[in-house]
Amino acid sequence: MKQIYIGTYDIGYERIRLYLSSGTGAATSFLPDDKGLTEIAVGADHEKWRKVVGALLHEAQEMAMCRLGFAFYPHGSLNNGTANCVFMLNHEQFDECCMRASELLSASMYDLRKAWDKWHADKKKATKKPSAKKPKYVNYTLLCPKCKKDGKKVLIEKGKIFRENHYLCDHCGHQFLAQEPVKKPNRK
Repeated sequence: MKQIYIGTYDIGYERIRLYLSSGTGAATSFLPDDKGLTEIAVGADHEKWRKVVGALLHEAQEMAMCRLGFAFYPHGSLNNGTANCVFMLNHEQFDECCMRASELLSASMYDLRKAWDKWHADKKKATKKPSAKKPKYVNYTLLCPKCKKDGKKVLIEKGKIFRENHYLCDHCGHQFLAQEPVKKPNRK
């Protein structure tokens, strides 16, 4: 899994390390492998920036609620992940969680956006296919057999055989069959 370190930021009385990682999920690791600061990893493969911000907000709120003791786990459950917990808090406690999360978001937003833009630019470069040569077209004017005026202007790929086709005259509305260009190509 690809991961880019964004920076170290405050969230309440604690500091966290923020990462941008492959995928669309997000995760908080309170005790990372290196036994260092808590890590929050946010998925970079979202097409919309607001989803990245939403994932970071979710993780920041969840971390604040856990650290303040508002997370409760079912008794005897072997699953102690936050997916299995219930958060219980009053309005004032919710305000405290919002303040902590906003501290992290306001400090990290610029760096995170810059890294996310670069991630998508690099991804676009890696998946960009070499462009095929665009065919050149030639303008032809077809003569209407009924009104004898320039009945239809058509584009035909250069070097291709003119196909037999039915056309509707732009002047009189007569439908006619064109088997080959009647006039020389228009020069523009």
